[in-house]
Amino acid sequence: ITLLQMEVEELKEDKVKLEAEANELRSQREDLEQKAQQAQQEHAQWQERIRALLGKMDEVE
Repeated sequence: ITLLQMEVEELKEDKVKLEAEANELRSQREDLEQKAQQAQQEHAQWQERIRALLGKMDEVE
């Protein structure tokens, strides 16, 4: 019984560690998703700027 109790305690500790690791990974994923969204927005803004510049170049020609 003592061995089983020790095993249960060890499993509980492992569970706590895994839960903490899972939370950390979730947080990192959320950060990456935010950065990806920001990069997409910046990309769209640059595309719009380039289109505007190309439009002005066409007007000059």
